[in-house]
Amino acid sequence: ADGVPIVIHDGDLKRLTGEDGFIWQRTAGELATLKVGGTADHLPTLQEALDLIDGRVPLVVELKGVPGHDKDLVASVGRLLKRYKGKVAIMSFDHWLIRDFA
Repeated sequence: ADGVPIVIHDGDLKRLTGEDGFIWQRTAGELATLKVGGTADHLPTLQEALDLIDGRVPLVVELKGVPGHDKDLVASVGRLLKRYKGKVAIMSFDHWLIRDFA
């Protein structure tokens, strides 16, 4: 809900956190309070993941759009990756996101 890119495969929260709802309906702060699979781990932001990986391995970042809820996704991810020192490839099955990334 606040435009902070989150690292997660699913669009909804149920499978990983047991919570109802979709990623785009929650802020990064709200998502940080949810635990993954009953562990102490939370859903990381893209910035947290980039900081942890710190350029040590190449990344493939898949952008997953939600029509009507992804207008700032490309800009947000682009800003983070511009400062990242490691190798990165971007992919998406959502053609409008790749178009906007170019």
